[in-house]
Amino acid sequence: MKKSDIVIIGGGAAGSQIAQVLSRAGKTAVIVDPRDEPVELPPLTDGLFGDELTVTPLPVPPGTARITAEAVRVEQGAVHLADGRVLEAESIVIATGLSPRRSPIPGGYTVGSLPEAQALRAAVLGTESANLNPEASVEGGAPKSTGSLPRLGVLGSGFLALEIARSAADRGVEVSLHLRGDLPLPGTSPELGRAVLALNEAAGVRCVPHDPNPDVASADVWAAAVGSRPVLPECSWPLTFSGRLAVGADLQVVPGVWAVGDCAEPVEGPNAGLGDGGAEPTALSQGLWLGRVLAGEDVDARWQEVPSRWSFQGTTRVFTAGASYSACDPNPVALGDIRAGRGQLLFFSGPEEDSVVLRVETIGLPPAHNAAKRLLGPVLAEGLDAIAEGHQMPGAVTRKEAAAPDFDMRRRVRQPAGRIA
Repeated sequence: MKKSDIVIIGGGAAGSQIAQVLSRAGKTAVIVDPRDEPVELPPLTDGLFGDELTVTPLPVPPGTARITAEAVRVEQGAVHLADGRVLEAESIVIATGLSPRRSPIPGGYTVGSLPEAQALRAAVLGTESANLNPEASVEGGAPKSTGSLPRLGVLGSGFLALEIARSAADRGVEVSLHLRGDLPLPGTSPELGRAVLALNEAAGVRCVPHDPNPDVASADVWAAAVGSRPVLPECSWPLTFSGRLAVGADLQVVPGVWAVGDCAEPVEGPNAGLGDGGAEPTALSQGLWLGRVLAGEDVDARWQEVPSRWSFQGTTRVFTAGASYSACDPNPVALGDIRAGRGQLLFFSGPEEDSVVLRVETIGLPPAHNAAKRLLGPVLAEGLDAIAEGHQMPGAVTRKEAAAPDFDMRRRVRQPAGRIA
């Protein structure tokens, strides 16, 4: 086939962001994706059982060609498709995302695509369901229609499992959430896990701890959000422990090949060692930065962004920002009251008064979460090694400062930078 300047494998959030930036800059690209029309996925879980299933299509921008096909192998300068075609390109971007692990319960549903979300919605809501696609052939079988709403069991402990369960409870469905351990959100602090557990139980979600293999008869419909795996074409480049492509600070795998979003993990630069940053904010940030690089704009030589996640569980809004919980001292400084749904937990590089903030967990208060990201940016840009070695961190929030009775995250972010002792 005709040689292309840029081939983007994957039309999800990261790939579409790159294509949009290139289009605005007057550049051309080719997107390869096996789906007919990719959609933005997070609303599939946080509003799954609302009045209607709201999704956001990711259209192909002007100047971008689209090939509906599967990329099965990638090498420098060439993308091999399942139908035997080969796309040659000067630059290749791998943005293939994640695929959910299948339900361990026979007939159980997962939510990794629009047809899967439609099928689970129909199985629970029956004739009440909108946006039903009766032609969808997905794991879980045909939609179920009953006179009353069935009982829903949800397997999983992470954000997606909580979103599915809470959306069902808000709709009046009898729902149980079966956890692997004693608390949800195992990658976060126990304090956040306990607060999220209590808030969702108060909203009608029955949480069952230490029950990864529940009695199948305890629910009529089962959904699973038990993790995911990176989706990658065949290639010869190194993978990280999590199965993602290892990329440098410039997001390159090898010269001329980049990887972004959930299928990539930085192993060099300021974001190395910060933990799994795979989430929509990361994908969009990487897509924006790499699109500008490929468009020839004058940008920083390395991508850096504060890792963050967000989760809308009914009226409970949960945010995390910064380094992984395991990289921090486990004793936080608390602001507000997270148990009441409005507060923050600040985690630091150590127990000392002059230790610097590395991570912030927030319930409610989106402006305070955004302020936390701004404060964390200059600190994490130095890298965890520099922080461990005691380098000076101008503008960093210290444990002593945060523990002061009058400390306010939003007011602090408006102050001029300066060393806080």
